[in-house]
Amino acid sequence: MTGAFLAKGFEYTAEIIRNQVSEIGPREALIQPFADSHSVNWLLGHIVSSRSFPLKLLRQAPVWGEEARALSGWKRADRRGGSKCTANRQTHEFV
Repeated sequence: MTGAFLAKGFEYTAEIIRNQVSEIGPREALIQPFADSHSVNWLLGHIVSSRSFPLKLLRQAPVWGEEARALSGWKRADRRGGSKCTANRQTHEFV
């Protein structure tokens, strides 16, 4: 698998996601559909954030640049490997 192939696959799924969430507003993106579930914003943030590392390994541009990551509220992984999102902006705006 090449970096270009992986990037193309990620872009294809990102386009599908963009089409599916295009009608979701900022308030709706933060709704948890049921107890112990996650919002669309949380899910997309994890999808987008997790794609950056393999793309960087294959010398491709990450899905989120540092500017978009900063605007979204996502912070770099802490020492234990966890990431944090304060949801400053709507993740689906960056997909």
